[in-house]
Amino acid sequence: GVKVTAGGLGKVLDQMLTEHPPGELSLVHPMFGDVNYGYLEESRRISVVVDGKSHEVVVYTMESEENGIKRVWYLLSHELFLERSKQVVYPVPMTKLRVLRYFSLWNQAVATLLSSLKPDMFHCMDYHGCLAPLYMQGSKQVPMILVLHNAEYMGIIETDPISDRLWQTVSALRRL
Repeated sequence: GVKVTAGGLGKVLDQMLTEHPPGELSLVHPMFGDVNYGYLEESRRISVVVDGKSHEVVVYTMESEENGIKRVWYLLSHELFLERSKQVVYPVPMTKLRVLRYFSLWNQAVATLLSSLKPDMFHCMDYHGCLAPLYMQGSKQVPMILVLHNAEYMGIIETDPISDRLWQTVSALRRL
């Protein structure tokens, strides 16, 4: 019964969930702080390093089946993800450094799941997780479909170019 939709991207996901051919569909999503998910089974814990600091992301699973599509949701919990709410689905305005930390954490967690789940295809619904395959060191790469969509959603996420003086910081944050 959990439902959070964000504009056009949410509509695309809703359509995929109804039009996808029968089979299994794995979905990865960061958790919201103000959503009651009910009982969730903890699947695993993922350790990542962002900006030189260790972080733990807790992964919960939730399953449903409809129209012959088995949906397995992998819901990621971390304080950066839980700051978001149903009303503000993207992170609140952040500094460039905080945006980089958020997306580094997200992409590393997604990469860990991709490495263990070994999907036939990684359909990346937007730029948010597009760097995840680059974090899959030592793993077989997964074919990817990337749909770029409204990069500056209502001006909430800062996407201005990063000056040369910050590239060393960016490199440390991304760990690529």
